[in-house]
Amino acid sequence: MSNRSTIAGIDIGSSKISVVVCEYRGGNKMVMRGKGTAIVKGVVGGIIQHPEQFEISLQDAISRASADSNCRISDVVVNIPTGNSDFSIQSGIVRFETIGAMTQKAATEQAMKKAAECVERKNRSLMHLFPLRQMLDNTSGITHSPGTLTVDAGIIMGDAQNLAYVGSAIKKMRCTVRGVIHDYLAMTAIYPEPIEAPHVIIDMGSQTTSWCICANRLVQWAHTEPMGSDHITSDLAKALSCALSEAERVKVLHGTLATVDGAPTIDIHGPEGVRRVSAQIVQQVIRKRVSQIVDAIVHQAAHDAPIERVILVGSGSHLVGLSDWVSTQFAVPVRTCIQHPVLDVSSHYQLALAMLIYAAKIGLIAKTPRGIWEWFSRHLRKNGIEF
Repeated sequence: MSNRSTIAGIDIGSSKISVVVCEYRGGNKMVMRGKGTAIVKGVVGGIIQHPEQFEISLQDAISRASADSNCRISDVVVNIPTGNSDFSIQSGIVRFETIGAMTQKAATEQAMKKAAECVERKNRSLMHLFPLRQMLDNTSGITHSPGTLTVDAGIIMGDAQNLAYVGSAIKKMRCTVRGVIHDYLAMTAIYPEPIEAPHVIIDMGSQTTSWCICANRLVQWAHTEPMGSDHITSDLAKALSCALSEAERVKVLHGTLATVDGAPTIDIHGPEGVRRVSAQIVQQVIRKRVSQIVDAIVHQAAHDAPIERVILVGSGSHLVGLSDWVSTQFAVPVRTCIQHPVLDVSSHYQLALAMLIYAAKIGLIAKTPRGIWEWFSRHLRKNGIEF
């Protein structure tokens, strides 16, 4: 394969599909060629419920990115909707008999496979498996001596049906899958430079919120909450006794987590005309829902190493006052609107670009396309999925 090729990153979110097209020039070098987005249909709560509608949405996003980049998209790196995703840490133990680096590597892989056997499937497929910690006879690190090797493996599972539907849709569009990257791993590549200290990355979407605790681009813990900005809209509609469309308008124009001074009011439009409600009511409704999401993250972070930074990404990160409020909850600095030092993209395309960066880092883009597709097909069939 040439060290120059065009490849697309496809981010399938809970409200939209975002596609970035880049020219890959080897290593970590990329040049932006185009982008496109489309409203996602057929996805409910992070699960693809209506595959026909989903395929149309995916085709629209890819077509728009293809037109914007003036090239046909044939190679892609893609994620899947995060519903029914799971991250866990399991331990695998093997007897490490022979001295030598290759044997050591083989023993580590064997231990990780044993760790993966401990995970309950629950309609999920194994997507990523990586070592977090290794100990030889209860001593951190690895030496070249025989002994008992214990590996704590990070295991990322994705919904099996989501994986099948995404693979089938891309196959119909005659695209080649270079890599399937879960959001938990893609988020680690959003920040331009590696952060050694533990930090939290939060991606608030419309129907789900995914977050991961990372250190030096390595996932320490991750989870997806079945709550997002759409739930804030629904809460406002109930509290204000108005239509969802009006609640969304109020959220976009007047939604805030910041302290509301004085007694300002907001106009609420409905069939019976216009009425006024206190802006504090809107703030309280939004804060209650966001607290549910953030409290779960704060609770988990308390069990890990002290968090030194929070990074907010996704469309939900633009909520007024969110960064200051989250900073108060974690008592650490918060960053939003992370920009790539070379490729200028909006927050809507951050994760799609991060997937390409991560795929390039681990060598997926440079691998033989046919080999990746064969692995993808074999992986699905191994989990009892045909497409």
